[in-house]
Amino acid sequence: MLRLNPIEMDQGGEELQRILDLSQTTFEEAPNFLKVLAHSVPTLSAYEAAEKSLRNGHLPARFREQIALAVAEINSS
Repeated sequence: MLRLNPIEMDQGGEELQRILDLSQTTFEEAPNFLKVLAHSVPTLSAYEAAEKSLRNGHLPARFREQIALAVAEINSS
């Protein structure tokens, strides 16, 4: 099975660095799933656009976090 390793912050180009820096406004450090998405700048950009849209939505931050935790739990099983 193919596994992608997370890209470290200093390995990416300028656009990648900009997107990962934006994620650090939400997280203390860019999470590994974003570093894996960073193998494809268009994919990471699409994630960033979706995340930005959701931030402007009507769901409270606590509820969004609960959804993220539930999805993470489901995906780990």
